[in-house]
Amino acid sequence: MQEIFQLKDGRQLVLRTIQETDYKAVQVYLKQLAKETIFTNQYPNRPEKTQEEFNKMIQRSWFMMAMDGDQVAGFISTHILHSDHPWTKHICSFGCHMLKQYTHQGLGHKFMDLMEQWAKENHIHRIEGSVREKNIPAIGLYLKHGFILEGLMRDKACINGVWHNEYMISKMVS
Repeated sequence: MQEIFQLKDGRQLVLRTIQETDYKAVQVYLKQLAKETIFTNQYPNRPEKTQEEFNKMIQRSWFMMAMDGDQVAGFISTHILHSDHPWTKHICSFGCHMLKQYTHQGLGHKFMDLMEQWAKENHIHRIEGSVREKNIPAIGLYLKHGFILEGLMRDKACINGVWHNEYMISKMVS
């Protein structure tokens, strides 16, 4: 799948599934993301995954990425938690992030729509995740797309000596 997506400011990005050849571009992206925000699990000086680890990760999960030329602008991913378990094979977790210059441009909404379409096609009933309590823009995005806040996880992350809470969130798709 590949499509052109126009941001609110007129810039165009290519949305497509991630590939093994994207390894280097993704590593550059993750390093930049770690510098720009504390709202993901990326952190400065995080060890890079090897090409082999990267390949395994993208084979077992669904990724949709936004490309601005040869630069990764953002991506969304899902992972079915227990695909081999008959009671929970309908549940996936997700993560969504983008570089600052691409926020508030409609990309997050597009990612949410693509994820829900993927979930329906793959018979996913529940999408779940977490979001830092102070990430107000992301919380607003998720609520607009039908997610609910299920609970607060106190002191979930200690970043630069400061404790941060996270909300557990979910959406029922079918």
